[in-house]
Order: sequence, then C-alpha cells, then structure tokens
Amino acid sequence: MNHRTFSIVLSGILSFGLLSILPGCKSGSVQLVSKEDKLISIRADSLAIDRVTDSIIQPFRQTLAQEMNKVLVNADFPIEKALPESSLGNLVTDICRKRCSLPSDFSILNNGGLRVALPQGAITKGKVFELMPFDNEIVVVTISGERMKELFEYIATNKGIPVSGLKGRLLSNGMTEVYIGDQAFDPSKNYRICTTDYLANNGDKMSFFSKPIQLEATGYKLRDALIDEFTQLGLEGKSLNPRTDGRLRN
Repeated sequence: MNHRTFSIVLSGILSFGLLSILPGCKSGSVQLVSKEDKLISIRADSLAIDRVTDSIIQPFRQTLAQEMNKVLVNADFPIEKALPESSLGNLVTDICRKRCSLPSDFSILNNGGLRVALPQGAITKGKVFELMPFDNEIVVVTISGERMKELFEYIATNKGIPVSGLKGRLLSNGMTEVYIGDQAFDPSKNYRICTTDYLANNGDKMSFFSKPIQLEATGYKLRDALIDEFTQLGLEGKSLNPRTDGRLRN
C-alpha cells in the first residue's frame, strides 16, 4: 500500500462502521421528521463490538500494521534534537531542500514540528509518521533582504532552529557572519526559502513570512519527502548518519 492511500483506507473503515450501525435501514424507507440536539454520555465498555464490522475492518487493520512496520532504512546512531543545531534538524531540513521541486536558496523548519527522535537501527514508516504526524506541505517563500533580518532575529531568539543552506553565528538579537550557500548574505537581494505551508502562514510566530513577495506550493508533503528519501537510501543499501557541522554556532 502506498503511504498516500492511508487516508482513503481509514475513511473506508469509518464508512463500514457507519453501515454496520444501520443494518436494518433500506433505501427510501427513512424520513426525517424532527431534529433535537442533545449531549449524551456513552460508556466505552457498554458498546458491544459488531462482529461483522470487525471482520470487515480486520484486513485493513492488518494491512496498515504491515505498512507501518515496514523498515525503510537503518540509522547508524540515535538522531536527536538539540540547540543551536542538531543531527535531526539537519537531516530533515536537508531532505526538505533536496526533495523540493522548486529552486530555493535555503530551508528552515521549527524544532516543535519534529515530534520524536529517530532511534538507532531500523527506521519504519510508522516512526516517520511519529516524527512528522502533520500533513504539512513543502512550499517556497520569497522575502526581501530586509525581512531576512527579522528571520535572523527569530533564529537567535529561539537559540537556533533547523536550517539547511544557511550558516551563521548567533548573537543575542540577531546573527553575524551569515552565508547563504557559499555567498555572504546580501540585504539588497530577495531570498527563496524552502519551508512548510504551516510556517509560511506565520505558524510558530514566524511573522517574517507575512506578506511575502511570492509564495509557491509544491503539492508535496514533507512527511512524504522523508519517506521517499529513506526508501531510496534503503534500496541503495545506505544508512542514516547525519552530523552537526557548525551551520549554526553560538
């Protein structure tokens, strides 16, 4: 099963459950004569399991479990969050920028969006869903060099965030020695930033994205990018071994 079909399967399970609740209804035999809104309390242990419904759901449950337990790649060591940079943040932002279908100058994400660390050893598809449970889409936002100064202040205030393609030293209220790729930061230029639609819409208080010069969608979820990259690495016999490299330093 492709990871992009999970929502379809789950909606099918819910549909089967609804059908089992109304086994005696026939098409055209029900008419709504009144409606009343009322809050009721239902004890979970008072609900009997419908064996027919359970037998319908069981194959989907087994298929989902098999899919989530599929090993995509192996990690050489635990991959975790830290400040000002981390192996986990570097890994995810590097993949975000690499897998983005649109050109960008650098990538940023937020530490809060990385929900769990990746363990040493087998990395399953289920573990990627734990790491990235949200359906956040990769986008590219273009902002001015002047707004970039707000971005640097944000990074410094948060004592570092996941970045890729950006290097610099953190100050108390900004950054210095900033390089975008191999070029020194130029405040007269516009910059294209690879991030997620959540952050581009001022998520996690990233107000520097307000009123951008341009906002471009890719239609590609960050979680799918991680799954695709891990799958490719696994097929090539490679492992995960991201390192911190001084891209952000105090």
